[in-house]
Amino acid sequence: ARLLRRRFLVLGAVLFLAVLYGSSSVLWTIEVAGAESPEREQILQVLQAMGVRRWTFRHRVDCDAIRREITRSLLQLAWVGVELRGTMLTVRVAPKVAPEIPEGPVDIAASADAVIARLILLAGDAVVREGDTVVRGQIMVVGRAGPSAGDSPVHARALVQGRVWRAGQARIPLTIEQRIRTGRTADQYVLRLARAELRLGRTGRFEAYDSEQFCRTLVSGRDDGSLVEVIRIRRHELHVELIRLSREQAYSAAHDLALSAAMSQVPGEARVIRLSEEVSDESLEPRAVDVRIVVETLEEIGVPQARKSASLPAG
Repeated sequence: ARLLRRRFLVLGAVLFLAVLYGSSSVLWTIEVAGAESPEREQILQVLQAMGVRRWTFRHRVDCDAIRREITRSLLQLAWVGVELRGTMLTVRVAPKVAPEIPEGPVDIAASADAVIARLILLAGDAVVREGDTVVRGQIMVVGRAGPSAGDSPVHARALVQGRVWRAGQARIPLTIEQRIRTGRTADQYVLRLARAELRLGRTGRFEAYDSEQFCRTLVSGRDDGSLVEVIRIRRHELHVELIRLSREQAYSAAHDLALSAAMSQVPGEARVIRLSEEVSDESLEPRAVDVRIVVETLEEIGVPQARKSASLPAG
């Protein structure tokens, strides 16, 4: 009854709800992401031709139709995505990236020092044979230039597998020094005034310690030179303990480190053929154990390489 007596309040509420419903039923914003200025203008023109612009009713927006039309009209786009969320229409695009085409022939070079185990020639001219030793960067298969000006060159293509050796080495002494903080500390402060220094506090006089330094500038100079600095040097006392390892323990640790160092150099697609190991002689090095591990792999070593000059590489 009170609301009926306040007719303008009821009318205002009804108008407010109508405006709210109407404003949520139309597009307020059209956003284009991932496109440069020329493509962005073309996309907006396509949308206008389809009748999609600001204040267009949401039920008239067909995202699939917009995506198909933009893809058909702009051939330079590799991907188009259209999303309608609330009162915002978002068009996301990704342009096509044209691959770089070399002007001259493409050769195949070795990616590592290796002995060629298998060579299957698909295109071009091979300048090495199975069993040959190659070094990294050496040309193994050369492409051919076009027989006449304007003809497309023949790019080299081949399957080249090689045996590659990679080494890892580690040294573990039989006596290891272990340094542990005891918990005792000593703080010393250094007040630096231009070139003069004033030291305050104690050094601790520890037999073994490690230290950390904290610096705070109180007054800076005009030329970025500090005029007044306060430096705190904190020393931590260390307890030094000598741990003696048996030769077996040192060998195990050195073997794991050397193997890890060698395997870290091996590509994931390579196939390990053989592991060889060298251990130092106890009579020659009684205080440490040296282990060297060589990993032999069989892997693809041919990589394309654009020719820098018009002349063919020497075989």
